[in-house]
Amino acid sequence: MDSQKATEEKLERKMQMGVPIDETMLEVLIQKNVVSVPISDDVMNIIDDLMTSGHVNSRSEGASYLIMLGVKSHLANDIQL
Repeated sequence: MDSQKATEEKLERKMQMGVPIDETMLEVLIQKNVVSVPISDDVMNIIDDLMTSGHVNSRSEGASYLIMLGVKSHLANDIQL
């Protein structure tokens, strides 16, 4: 059994017992790919601003959002060429 499946089963048992589940743990389980990258203080401030304004719920979600914006912009620029 892979670790993802084992973790999902542990989570399911905890949920059935009524144990509160940390939001960060749920985010990790939902995501299929995790990448660790260093980012500048400026980018971290932007992510924190996204959290403060309520656009995202975590730094991880904020980083994912900014990456997706970059990908969409790149694809749009490729189409215009």
